[in-house]
Amino acid sequence: NEKGVEMAEKYKYAFFMESTSIEYTTQRHCNLTRVGDQLDEKDYGIALKKDSQYRKPLSTAILKLQSSGVIEKIRKK
Repeated sequence: NEKGVEMAEKYKYAFFMESTSIEYTTQRHCNLTRVGDQLDEKDYGIALKKDSQYRKPLSTAILKLQSSGVIEKIRKK
């Protein structure tokens, strides 16, 4: 990604990048902009030890945050 950012800033160059990284990069490199819509949508996960007692409570909490719109509000900040 760093090489792509460098080339886009110096030359007539465009490249693909994961959407969260694009948001982060364009906030720090004001001369760059995102073009077009997302190609697809990916979800995130949390890695836990197999059979962790926290799996179900974390899953439930994340689903509640998604359904209430909290995750989207945080993402847009």
